[in-house]
Amino acid sequence: MEYIIIFTIQLLGIAFHVVQKVNTLDKQYPEKSIKEIYSLFFENEWSSLSVSALVLFADLFFHFIIDSYFPAVREMSITVPLINLTVPYLAVSFIVAFVLGYGGQRLAYKYLGKAEQYLSDKAN
Repeated sequence: MEYIIIFTIQLLGIAFHVVQKVNTLDKQYPEKSIKEIYSLFFENEWSSLSVSALVLFADLFFHFIIDSYFPAVREMSITVPLINLTVPYLAVSFIVAFVLGYGGQRLAYKYLGKAEQYLSDKAN
């Protein structure tokens, strides 16, 4: 059940991101219908949605690995810096799922691009 909740939370994060982009396109093209706006969105953003899907499945896979090989982690709590709030592992999983759903492709492009640049620089 936990995996279904994480999957759903990530889909909600992706949906928030999509609605934000569609809203921007709607303001940019007020003469177009909502159907045309969504068509324009999917025409231009299919690659970022593909990356979002990869991030979603990677998160579920890593969650499965943690559950399978490090079951003691489930009993841990994490203290959030600055506000000094202790949060159980499961709540952190849900929060991370939403963040990765909403901005996973941005994070993937940002950090994988930096890693690729670093490896390129080291190779030269």
